[in-house]
Amino acid sequence: MTVSIIIPTYNRGELLRETIDSIIGQSYPFWELLIIDDESSDNTHEIVEKYEKQDSRIKYFKRPNNLPKGANACRNYGLSLASGTFIKWVDSDDLLKENNLELQIKVLKENRNIKVCLGYSQNFFKNKDNLKDLWSRSFESNNFFYDHIKNNIRWHLGAILWKKEALNQEPFSNSLMNSQEWLMNSIALLDLEHSQIYNLKEIIYLVRRGHRRISSNTSSSYYFHQTKARFLLLLEMLKRGRFDFLCVFELTKQILANSYYTIKGLAKDQFNFKYF
Repeated sequence: MTVSIIIPTYNRGELLRETIDSIIGQSYPFWELLIIDDESSDNTHEIVEKYEKQDSRIKYFKRPNNLPKGANACRNYGLSLASGTFIKWVDSDDLLKENNLELQIKVLKENRNIKVCLGYSQNFFKNKDNLKDLWSRSFESNNFFYDHIKNNIRWHLGAILWKKEALNQEPFSNSLMNSQEWLMNSIALLDLEHSQIYNLKEIIYLVRRGHRRISSNTSSSYYFHQTKARFLLLLEMLKRGRFDFLCVFELTKQILANSYYTIKGLAKDQFNFKYF
């Protein structure tokens, strides 16, 4: 059974080498790697081209001009090209531990009812030997959806393996600048029964830190998209008739809090009020 690994990338040629090497080094060999280039201006194409010549499982694509720029469109486009039974999205600077695919494939093969295998991540700085804190503060959950939206437990996108049949045709919203992975995971968890989700309590994915700002943007735009993602999820819940009081209450709290910071940021930018 083939895993389609999808990597959106933009100007990360040198870091991308390490990511590709971590995929080539997987103990499970039946995969295809689809790299979707979002109009990079560095040497990304040349680097991937060398890998393509060495390994037929690696394929390079450019984002079509009729699709909006951004990782969301690239991820959706990669899914449309994927031929595998299973899907994994990976960031172009992160690393897979060598048993990542093997452990998750084993779960999905042995449990036909399972649609998604969750997994866990650890941060690293500069190189994979310099490990830092865990990406999620908890591995335990009796209610995956509620704990996810409340941020009691987290799964990095690259630490999850999906059965392709469980995914929407375009799971990532092109209208979001952040929280797109959060919304995608939320809607997927909303659609799945608890028995269709396997929580693999293993560190199988390494998240790079130190060369970019991740989730540290406190602009009004950042909070606006946080608000929008939660509002979109609330609409999806209501559309499905899933009026769970605790979940709706939690989402409403988050919408109000993020709306406050959105307005606060706009006021600060507009009027430069010092007391903000």
